[in-house]
Amino acid sequence: MKFLCFGLLLLLLSSVRAEGNSTGYSSTEIRATDLTSRYTIQMGAFKDESAARSLASSSGLDLDQMGVARIASKGNIFFVLAYGLYTSADEAEQAAQEVCAKAGLDNCWVRNLEKMKELAAKAGSMP
Repeated sequence: MKFLCFGLLLLLLSSVRAEGNSTGYSSTEIRATDLTSRYTIQMGAFKDESAARSLASSSGLDLDQMGVARIASKGNIFFVLAYGLYTSADEAEQAAQEVCAKAGLDNCWVRNLEKMKELAAKAGSMP
């Protein structure tokens, strides 16, 4: 599997391994990144952040490749557990099968990072 620098995903997601999301990227690097062509694997969405972190811990996957995003959808706040950063939807779809199987999950979804960024921004304006 090919990964882009996972630090870019952490701009949107808080690390599963350590609290916070300091990435070491400058704002110029952040603005220069085209998120419309970047994808991640959604392993689950939960009302409770601790449930997302629990799945991450029990998944058997590399925690350094995972993150939890707080997003808004249909007027509700959810915590999405995401894995990896991919350059194409096809690449992410192929990886999702392996990731899902290794974690013992029935379904995983490929998510576009630009869309996740929009949902995270909506969540930021909600209590």
